[in-house]
Amino acid sequence: MEKNKYNFLPARTLGTEDFEEAFGEPLSPALRAEVKKFDFRCAELDQESQARCREEIQEAISSKDFQRAGAHRIDVWERGWGENFEALKKGNPLDQALLPRYFGKHSLIIWRRRYFQPLVGDFDYHLIDIVRDWLFEKYLRSVPAICEFGCGTGRHLVAAHAFSPKAEIIGADWAEASAKLLQSMNENGVIPGAHGFVFDFFKPDYKLVLPPGAGVYTISALEQTGEKANLFVDYLLANRPAVVFHVEPIREMLDPNDECDKISLAYMEKRGYLKGFLTYLREKARSKEITILQEKRTFIGGDPFLEGYMIIAWKPVGDR
Repeated sequence: MEKNKYNFLPARTLGTEDFEEAFGEPLSPALRAEVKKFDFRCAELDQESQARCREEIQEAISSKDFQRAGAHRIDVWERGWGENFEALKKGNPLDQALLPRYFGKHSLIIWRRRYFQPLVGDFDYHLIDIVRDWLFEKYLRSVPAICEFGCGTGRHLVAAHAFSPKAEIIGADWAEASAKLLQSMNENGVIPGAHGFVFDFFKPDYKLVLPPGAGVYTISALEQTGEKANLFVDYLLANRPAVVFHVEPIREMLDPNDECDKISLAYMEKRGYLKGFLTYLREKARSKEITILQEKRTFIGGDPFLEGYMIIAWKPVGDR
């Protein structure tokens, strides 16, 4: 998908009103200031190019081989986060050292079922930052401990510490390199007191006990678990955190009759991404084991193949 093959509408900048439409509520003054701080200039493909882009993506999904998600890919993530760890050890600027290599991979993003070309290099990087910080404000303001599962480089935990400096910061990931990153950021004062643990979504270690009242989240991590995310939910139910939120691609929120949604569904199937997750949580809600606080489709995706930034928030019923 070469971007110069497309025709574009006049460039524009995504502003606070765009994110308020995506989130379905007003932004706080702090979040409004954050949106204005970042450069969200972009250009929307015109109608003809939208259709052509969809056709090309559908063809790519049908004809190309994609690596399927699953436990067999641990070495890929170990190498990836290992590169970030080496960059941090070399003293690279923090924002560069912690940047996952998959950001900036694509020239287009999805916004409300339309394809846009970012006009700045860090567009998708900051796009998820706004979604994350909105959810931090909603759900993590008063928790004594914040834990991210599938924390990768730990960059979201750096933001969590800045948001709540007194909260205990915990990062869990199946790659040992991720735990090393957290330990390094603890030692060099980036996140004082941070703890990093190895945690396998496919074989949850119940010996890892969360602090009482912890807030837990995942961001583009559970997608890798396919049909096994229920194992993580059961682990969390045993620990009974105060609140949990997920930013993930959710099949149940997509419309199989919509042309753009069909692409996300086909790509998720091809990659073996998260399946049946929301259905499982709804079953737990019906059995009064959890309360679902929010199911929200933002219609935002940092990848033209996948609308990935959908929100589920929930909490266990009863006290720990």
